[in-house]
Amino acid sequence: MALRVLITEEDRMTLDLLREIFTRHGIFVRVIHDRAQAAGLLNQEKFDTVFASLGAQETKELDFIRQIRHSTFNSHTPVVVLSALGGTEARMQSFDAGGTFFLPKPVDATIVNRLLRSTRGAMAEERRRFHRIPFSCDVTCTAEGQQILGKSQNLSLEGLLFHGNV
Repeated sequence: MALRVLITEEDRMTLDLLREIFTRHGIFVRVIHDRAQAAGLLNQEKFDTVFASLGAQETKELDFIRQIRHSTFNSHTPVVVLSALGGTEARMQSFDAGGTFFLPKPVDATIVNRLLRSTRGAMAEERRRFHRIPFSCDVTCTAEGQQILGKSQNLSLEGLLFHGNV
């Protein structure tokens, strides 16, 4: 299964460059310009990386990065912040908001390719950690002297999803 990348970028040249690089590496690219729509999608789908652009509305864009960190499916997903504001303050704000990497604009294709090569293993590991396998069986949980009967729904490296009959 191909890696999946979400991009929120409005600059056409940057977007075309990223799309070309990812496509060449066999990575599925989803582009969404509306951050509210992207934030909703992050609670419905798992992505292996999010490329988020900082621009004129920096506060809203930093809030979007914070939303990624609180999303259902993507709270541990690497976030690459793209910014024309290359100063130390912009970098620190993006890291404080939850960014994992910071790339100044204009984006350098060589740096993006190196970033992909160096993080591909971590992205695959995050996918394995998140991946759930359907698994159903009767389960009895004992907690604080109480027994709860239920069924398992699925398994992942993180554990078993249990639905109790309460």
